[in-house]
Amino acid sequence: MESIQMILIGFCFAIFFFTLSFVISKLGKISAYWVSLGANAGFFLAFLFVQRAFPAEAQTALFYLNLGILTFVLIQAALGLAHWLLKKTTTRHKNWKHS
Repeated sequence: MESIQMILIGFCFAIFFFTLSFVISKLGKISAYWVSLGANAGFFLAFLFVQRAFPAEAQTALFYLNLGILTFVLIQAALGLAHWLLKKTTTRHKNWKHS
């Protein structure tokens, strides 16, 4: 039960930084997708690297927290790739019809 809670906390942590990335992206004129993907992937790697420095129960908690962040990053990457492929396909289809 505690593991599911930690995964959800990690997922919510990633969603928080996804929403925060919209503010940053508007200020920097950068895509919110890349800002949030970079931030969440950075947190995933940081937690992965420092996990061994903690006691056993904290390592387990960080593992599940990291699992939640990784789940969000993979979903975000899959949706981003699907959006990119859809854009490429529709662009090619439009160009093919006009030639």
